Amino acid sequence: YVQVVLRYADRNVTVWYLLNQQQADWTYAQVTLPANSTNNVTVAIAGVQGPHVMGMIGVDDIAVAPIACPVKPEVAKVEAGDCTFDRDLCLWEASGGDESSSSSSSANLAKWHLADNSPLKDHTFEADEGGYAYMETFNRISKSNLTSPLLPSDTFFCFTFWFSHVYRDTAELKIYRVPEGGGQGGEEENEEALLWEYNLDADDEDDTPTWQYGQLPLDTTNIDYRVVMAGMVTRSGWAVDDVKFYTSDTNCRVYPSTASPV
Repeated sequence: YVQVVLRYADRNVTVWYLLNQQQADWTYAQVTLPANSTNNVTVAIAGVQGPHVMGMIGVDDIAVAPIACPVKPEVAKVEAGDCTFDRDLCLWEASGGDESSSSSSSANLAKWHLADNSPLKDHTFEADEGGYAYMETFNRISKSNLTSPLLPSDTFFCFTFWFSHVYRDTAELKIYRVPEGGGQGGEEENEEALLWEYNLDADDEDDTPTWQYGQLPLDTTNIDYRVVMAGMVTRSGWAVDDVKFYTSDTNCRVYPSTASPV
């Protein structure tokens, strides 16, 4: 992938990001760099190549102009909830897990975390050393939530992600929209809503974990909200990778076909 990063003294902020969309030709790109009068900032163009990819990344004809501009290509636009889980959980927060376990390591595994082993290859680069969000447990029911940063209510999003069930046993993965303020207010749009559900029985799949594409529309509403990916496992695990929020509604229907639109 290629990304444009603002490097501050205490943090890095990605403002443009293009994953697996490169062509064997020059592509015009642009992005607005936000004005900042209080902190020094440098701009970095970072290119990362997957372990099994041959080729090169080239950049040419860099120019800076004192005007705001829309992101080009549009697919490179970065939203707060976008994450490849290569180094951390980005702005997503994990909660829950196996709080009844006497082992801290078991409790940590049952909570969404950055995978550091290889029950399956990372989806982004097909690397063996992890690089995705993961939860697992054995011989007990565990539930864990992976919660997005706050999303604006006045913007339509097409939420896309890749997921995989690891080890064969009963499990479920659900996606909720949770309004800011905990769902209080009494009106339908102010309450927690189940938007997507994927259930597995012990006999549904073989033991080979495989990445599947997931997608669902997030319509505008009247209150800012968060997306919650809620995993439940018994003697199995869930993996999630490459979550992204697109603002286009073109072909944004529920995937996979075996998921339950609500």
